[in-house]
Amino acid sequence: MTALSSTAIVCNSGMTVRAVITANNRVVVYVNNSLALTTTVSSISSGQPGIGVRGAPGTNSIAQVQLGGIYAGAPTMPPVSEIGTSVFATGVEIQWPGASEASAGPGVAFYNVYRNGTYIGDLGLAGTNQSFMDASLSHSTTYTYSILAFDYDLNYATDTITVTTPPAGAIDPREIGVRPTGSYWGGGGEQIDMLSGNLNYTTPILKAMGRGGRSVSFNLTYNSQNWRQDPGGTWQLGQDIGYGYGWKLQAGSLLPVNTASGIGGYSFTDATGAQYYLNQNSGGVWTSPTGIYVSYNATTNDLYFNDGSFWYMGCTSAGTEWDAGTMYPTLMEDSNGTKLS
Repeated sequence: MTALSSTAIVCNSGMTVRAVITANNRVVVYVNNSLALTTTVSSISSGQPGIGVRGAPGTNSIAQVQLGGIYAGAPTMPPVSEIGTSVFATGVEIQWPGASEASAGPGVAFYNVYRNGTYIGDLGLAGTNQSFMDASLSHSTTYTYSILAFDYDLNYATDTITVTTPPAGAIDPREIGVRPTGSYWGGGGEQIDMLSGNLNYTTPILKAMGRGGRSVSFNLTYNSQNWRQDPGGTWQLGQDIGYGYGWKLQAGSLLPVNTASGIGGYSFTDATGAQYYLNQNSGGVWTSPTGIYVSYNATTNDLYFNDGSFWYMGCTSAGTEWDAGTMYPTLMEDSNGTKLS
């Protein structure tokens, strides 16, 4: 056999692997219906399709094999009028009803999103409605977005929309978490933000203690602003990641923000659910201009705090999870060298 391409995946008993080769020599592989690998190969002039396993434990590694031809149709995207947009000075959120495909087709597999003709991201099937956030825009600027729905055989359909961002200073009225620098609310122990209407409820579950009285709290938090309604429609802003809808249990997390040219920054979420964008890059060290004194070294995966402590962000949620791509700490170290892992 000749190795054409390879990747690492997480295996489980009963997993399903789907491999497709298209007429233009694209090979795409799905694991449990999630895209795992895609590559282009030289033309294969002879041979027959088949499947095999190498180095697998046991003798009954494959339970079932199905072979079939390539589907020549394509998915159907919803009308452009049904695509909702929520536009802010430096970002846009887009949501649309899921695409569909005829019963003879293999089914819708994933979506690609392009901004001004440049690929900026993809997403799998998270439910009936799909949504995408582009958080790295300039104010007072017009952008064109194309949404491509692919089926499992890489046939696709496209919808295109145009949005214009508002002037500088336009804000998102959604305010979650309790910001330590804000005296506008929460400074006196309030649980309701009277400006945005958000209810924040935080319960410390455990506190890891270090030397000199330093500590890190793992909090169970609830923020009520999991929905937003605006001219773009009704937006679901939260998911149940294992603790109930609207609830999170963490000391903090970090989520990469992708742009057309690569990583455009990171969104840091603290133990109350407050979010801060680290979008100032200096030699691979990302900081925020919004009054949160943390910095992230993308080279070493270390998140540094103002008191000299740091977290090593060594755990990343898998692509099948609702918080896919989110990084969590696996080691915490204070300025005295005390380690928590």
